Amino acid sequence: MASFSLDIEYRPLRIGFCVRDGSIEDLVEAARLNTLLCGGIYNPVIPVGYASDEALVKLFNVDLLYPVFQNPEFDRFIEQHHYLANSSLGSKFLWSNDNGWVAGDGETRLRVLDISRQMERHAKASNRRAIIRPEWADDDPLAAVFALSYGDFSRAPRNYDVLTTFPKPFYKIPLKINSHNEIDLALLQNPAPIHMGSFYLDLKASHASWRYDGLYLGDHHSFRDLANFWNLRASGIEIAFIPFAFSEQYKKIAQRCIEWLVRRKQERKSQREGALWYSADVAEEAIHVIAHELGIVEQRGEVLQCRVDDSLWNGFNLRPVTPMITRHSVIANVDNKFGPPRVVIPLPKTPPSVYGWPYSEQHFCASIHLSGEYEYEGYTLQPPHLPDLNEWYGWKILYDNDIFRVSPDGMSFIVNTGESFERLYPLEYTELIAEIFKRSGIATKASQAGIIANHLIKQMGGLDGCRVFKIPGVRKLINPPKGTQNTDTISRGEAQSIITDKDPLTKTRTFDAHKSLTIQAREKPDLTPEDAFSYLVEKRLFRPGIELRCPSCGLHQWIGIKDVKEKQSCEYCEAGIDLMSQFKNSAIWEFRKSGLIAKKNNQEGAIPVALTLWRFLHATHNHNLIYSTALNLTGSGIECETDLVILDTHYGGGVLRKGGVPAIVLGEVKSNADEIDDKDLENLMKTKSLLEAKNVRVFLAFARTSDFTSEEIRRFKELVSKGIRPILFTHKELEPYDLYAHYRNKGTPLPRAHVSSFEDLAINSEAIYLF
Repeated sequence: MASFSLDIEYRPLRIGFCVRDGSIEDLVEAARLNTLLCGGIYNPVIPVGYASDEALVKLFNVDLLYPVFQNPEFDRFIEQHHYLANSSLGSKFLWSNDNGWVAGDGETRLRVLDISRQMERHAKASNRRAIIRPEWADDDPLAAVFALSYGDFSRAPRNYDVLTTFPKPFYKIPLKINSHNEIDLALLQNPAPIHMGSFYLDLKASHASWRYDGLYLGDHHSFRDLANFWNLRASGIEIAFIPFAFSEQYKKIAQRCIEWLVRRKQERKSQREGALWYSADVAEEAIHVIAHELGIVEQRGEVLQCRVDDSLWNGFNLRPVTPMITRHSVIANVDNKFGPPRVVIPLPKTPPSVYGWPYSEQHFCASIHLSGEYEYEGYTLQPPHLPDLNEWYGWKILYDNDIFRVSPDGMSFIVNTGESFERLYPLEYTELIAEIFKRSGIATKASQAGIIANHLIKQMGGLDGCRVFKIPGVRKLINPPKGTQNTDTISRGEAQSIITDKDPLTKTRTFDAHKSLTIQAREKPDLTPEDAFSYLVEKRLFRPGIELRCPSCGLHQWIGIKDVKEKQSCEYCEAGIDLMSQFKNSAIWEFRKSGLIAKKNNQEGAIPVALTLWRFLHATHNHNLIYSTALNLTGSGIECETDLVILDTHYGGGVLRKGGVPAIVLGEVKSNADEIDDKDLENLMKTKSLLEAKNVRVFLAFARTSDFTSEEIRRFKELVSKGIRPILFTHKELEPYDLYAHYRNKGTPLPRAHVSSFEDLAINSEAIYLF
């Protein structure tokens, strides 16, 4: 049983709170609920029916959707995101008596992780900062601003009486605030109730994100301003809401914020870090006026002005932080004794709740992060970030369809505080590729050519075992060129001569370019044709035997080595043949093609496909690529075959494969005689279009073991004119171990000297073949 180390991170569930577009009442209710949730301040509000509702769900990568009130429109919206449902929590998992967990005393508890463990820790901390207890009148014009800015637990059920359970962390006397008086600076200097859920959480941030703390200048009557403010803060930005109509009351708050931001910038010697955020509907001149009224106009040069519109939530500008509770390194065990691999992961214990409930199972997320997948070859636990496949991932990986959540940096599953381990079943490569095509309306089935190629790769011990096919003479030995005599048997000397492969014009040996190629361990420095042929025999591509002549009927017959006996019977006349007498007559060992290469069908292109797959895996230095050999594709107006499919589950995700998008390479591979035609291009372009409509990036690749024809080059240039850069390989790229050795030896400069991505390959291909 294999074992390996992995990291488990516990984090709160990220809940998207569905609110009615335009309803400030819904925003206030969401703020009240989130005040008692672990990580509640980082939960977004989703205005259902607004243009950016879908973008917010994707941007925050929410685990669940929760309606603050029952509403048919909410029900429809949540049903559209059925892959975010969880049957054990239900749709009323916060306060509901019928769906929530009922304590022994008959009271309903939160079924998602609450703040009890954080408050207990804060109560014991010697260096804790006291929590402000702001209070305001319900009819105050700024009541909604106060609720969203500072949180509100005053209306929580009595079993969540935080002040009674945890009196130590709070100031004993409440802080009375209202819209008529200046807002107390204590609200800026001490945590408020809304911050309780953020205590002792680590925030994982994306470097490629807007991260400008500061002020949100807005209208206290504007739903859009209040929702924008909440979601900016939920993304991890430290921000204070400043209402236009009450700038005088917030003057000290605003000035103190800006002073702190400017000082932080100077201490860190960094670029602009502070910002004045405001809605794109507000004129810039109005922002200048309010900034002047707040007394921060002289600081304008230090503060960035950020307009908030729908494009802010598109996933390219702002990327929310991920709140983390704890991180653990554990040892997982892999068991593949009885079929597909199974990974058993121990779950570290969570501390018990201070309330001491006997069955207080609260739900949170366990995120898994892997550094490699060598323990279960042909399978993966790094599914692409396609949240609509959560249910399918769940069935395959966990045998549970509603607890799995895929994220840009890995995968999570919903667990509760009572669980001690989890079993994971890695995804099989071909099943994963098939499901990605299926979600685009394309059915896949392994073709005859694909089955042959797959078996050949396995027979060679994997793609690295196929490196011997880089040698032109090896390919000629297996598939002689047209017009070449193709005998059934061959001697070792003849085989080695073909592998040596002298050019008829230059008389140079093509084999010499591959002397340094490593196909298996050897003591001598250079590879020889004899080594290459012995490797082919070892891999059972050629089978040794002996040709015998029957002394009775005079006919010749070939006997494979495993059938050789001292006394043989003629297969034609059944007369006896003395093997020793044949050797006395200078009989020699000969070789015949065996298995997949025995048929005269060019192995249906299996060798060029294996070479191309090997090239991709090594060119991008990404050995976690998932691939499939030839597939038949049908559906949505497509009926064709692709010679190979390569999937990068987190393309562009960096060394740790985090934050990337799924990308697929569709390949057409030809041997020397065949040509890539217009139909090939048309089929691949249709498939590309369907996959990209479902948020999968697609590259087209074309390879052959000879040079491209002029017609093929013309077709590739037409692709470029349509905005498609193809990846192109010929023998010049497929044969060397170093991808661009041919061009470096000639001193030819390339746009991307060091390749690390499919895009780099496409850019270099254009420079080499299409200029």
